[in-house]
Amino acid sequence: MLNDLLSADMDFCVLSSDEQEKIVRLQQSILESVINGDNYLDVISQVCKLEEQLLPNSVASVMLLDETHTFLNVLVAPSIPAEGIAQLNGLRPGPGAGSCGNVIYCQKAQFVSNTSTDPRWQDLRQLAYNFNLCACWSVPIYSTHKTIIGTFALSSFEHRSPSSFHLRLLDIGAAIISIILERNKSQETMRLFEKVFEGTEEGIMITDANKHILSINHNFTHILGFTLDELHNKTPKEFSSDLHDAAFYQTMWEHINAKGYWRGEIWNRRKNGEIFPEWLSIAAVHDETHQITHYIGIF
Repeated sequence: MLNDLLSADMDFCVLSSDEQEKIVRLQQSILESVINGDNYLDVISQVCKLEEQLLPNSVASVMLLDETHTFLNVLVAPSIPAEGIAQLNGLRPGPGAGSCGNVIYCQKAQFVSNTSTDPRWQDLRQLAYNFNLCACWSVPIYSTHKTIIGTFALSSFEHRSPSSFHLRLLDIGAAIISIILERNKSQETMRLFEKVFEGTEEGIMITDANKHILSINHNFTHILGFTLDELHNKTPKEFSSDLHDAAFYQTMWEHINAKGYWRGEIWNRRKNGEIFPEWLSIAAVHDETHQITHYIGIF
């Protein structure tokens, strides 16, 4: 499931470079929260807030089916007022039960661009009017058994249809939320982190505070050719292209230490000697005392 949802490379390749970077930054922020072991509700709330930032004039929500699989209730909706959440709780799926209710009813994603006229919103028309919800895009949240357990939605205060970028945001959000819910349920934190880690087509590397490599994902190995056994406890100098001078790296690390991140193009060397350019994003991970514990590189 995660490979299908997080990868979506045919969609990714048609995105602009700016949209691609936003996707990488979203994934990076969530990876940092997972590494830090943040509370699952806080991580899901962060997913919602980050996606709201990427779709201005919108609110995000996560609804889950109750134990009887009869009603939907709001789990997290950081930007929806309490009275709105109260009206959404206890939503019974059906053909007129809005985008989220129809995800459960129809067992597939629902994209409504006009809640005022779309028949899928006929039972929630007053709710849409009260809170100025003009459009609502909702996708399924799956369990590890591939059954739909809830919905992840972006509701807009203007009439609009999702672009390829928005569709990818929805898929990534739903996939990550599914993983976080499962992590909380099973407490198998490392196994589930590995799903996030391996479920993206980007190459990912994690180092300790001294820049010694601790972990890489499958696609890092696929792209560069190095295995973890070859790189473990070594530094990224192992695949340096030697095309950048010391001043380049000094400026890069000064920016990371000052701002907490760096993004840009860098030339590296594959195991076979081939030199190639990559768009790299590096972020520093801090503990509760604000000390750097890890660095995450995604390209």
